[in-house]
Amino acid sequence: MKLVRGMLKAERMAQVAGAQALVEGEISPPAMKQDMESILSVQANVIVSSSEVVEEKILLEGTVSFFVVYMDQEGIIDGFESATSFRYGLDANQAAPGMYAEVNASVVHTEYMQLDKKRISAKAVVSLNAVLLEKMEIGAAEGVVDVNDIQMLKETISVPYVSARGKSLFNIKEDVKLYQGMPLVSHIVGQTAVATIKNAFIDMDKVAVEGDIKINVLYVGVDEQMALQQAQYSLPFEHMLALEAQAGEGKVVSKVDVGETYIQLAEQDGEQYFKVEMMLTVSADIMKEQNAEVIKDVYSPTLGLMPLSEEISMRALLTSTNAKSSLRETVSLQSGMPMIGKTLMAFSTPNILSSYAADDKVYIEGVMDTTIVYITREDIIKSFVTQVPFMMDYDVSGANEGMYVDAAILVENVNVSGSGDEVELKYNIDGQIKVFYVNSQNIVCDVEEVEKEDVAGGITIYFADRDESVWDVLKKFNTTIEALSKYNGPLSERDKLGEGQKILIYTKKIKA
Repeated sequence: MKLVRGMLKAERMAQVAGAQALVEGEISPPAMKQDMESILSVQANVIVSSSEVVEEKILLEGTVSFFVVYMDQEGIIDGFESATSFRYGLDANQAAPGMYAEVNASVVHTEYMQLDKKRISAKAVVSLNAVLLEKMEIGAAEGVVDVNDIQMLKETISVPYVSARGKSLFNIKEDVKLYQGMPLVSHIVGQTAVATIKNAFIDMDKVAVEGDIKINVLYVGVDEQMALQQAQYSLPFEHMLALEAQAGEGKVVSKVDVGETYIQLAEQDGEQYFKVEMMLTVSADIMKEQNAEVIKDVYSPTLGLMPLSEEISMRALLTSTNAKSSLRETVSLQSGMPMIGKTLMAFSTPNILSSYAADDKVYIEGVMDTTIVYITREDIIKSFVTQVPFMMDYDVSGANEGMYVDAAILVENVNVSGSGDEVELKYNIDGQIKVFYVNSQNIVCDVEEVEKEDVAGGITIYFADRDESVWDVLKKFNTTIEALSKYNGPLSERDKLGEGQKILIYTKKIKA
């Protein structure tokens, strides 16, 4: 007996691992900045720069960037950004060298304490989640030769796999003018930026990625109040990402992260403008499906045969999409806080607590950690922190329970207004959603010869059980599809039999 095998490429989903890590550091404003009299806001963002899979662990390295807005001794608002690096070993008992880890990270909580006028003790709780993937080649049984009376039940299977990956850093430089009518700039406080991919497609051995960056420049205006201002811009970007292998056709799953960002104030011909420079990290997977006709089951009326199968769980992409939405909420001042004369700004970090799929929808639950900066009725600048719960739902055709959801909520900007003891907030949100389902296959990889039991032979009138197929009857009575069709009319192995359906069966006597 000779087994015919076909090689199938696959990527096994070995494990989903997660943990929370505490990243802390002592941060200070740059030497050219004034000392800090009081802190108005501390926001944090995390980027994982590298990952390595070793035995039972995923070794991660990255940075947490703290964005601080403060008031100096003259009562003027300023800000700075400071990064703290970290390393973390994420426990994953199925991890082994050679595997690939797909990592997502987000800041779920930030705390700080002002030590003195030059130093802040800052802490960020970072959520780290990883999907462990292992590339495999499976020798799937496609046929058996050199056996005359072999009976094979075949099926066509679809095996998802990643044919190529790519990741790169690229730099964006852009000059943007200060909008006409906005107060002139005294100095830049800082900026926030989020990037969204609008389109990604395969171009030869590269992936073309197109998107835009929503950037908010915070600055103090040249006016009597030196008020905090915000200029919002949308910067388009394009990038050609080289892949590790020839891609061909397939679905593109892409991601972009904003890294270090620098903004300088410049002036030309009496007009002010911002010189923007930032680093983006873009990555892409090319997902394909390989179709193959393979053996599902096998037996022989004269030989003892045992199919040996292996169950493989593979991740397949249902969809990758972006969706715009908004969230409105009214919040009240904390007890004892002075009344609001005018709101200045709101900073927000989304904290996703859960995301799941059900009934053609994706649900994302979490909390917006929001800092609101305002001027009191006595013209004193104050701030307070509030948590705004949210529940977002997005229409995703085919999304059902048990599927894996990779979701991110990006806050493009927050509009804030209010007076007295109430504040109106409007969050403009970009939801980035990927939905995967687990494609589990029992693949026959080998057929083993075993001892054949005696067959008495004879004629049997059989009444089919519930959900029984023709193939089940063939194996049970050690006969062939040709013999069964001879006495019962044309049949195929896959035919389902009705409960109680009468089948006439003739079998030959076989002595093992």
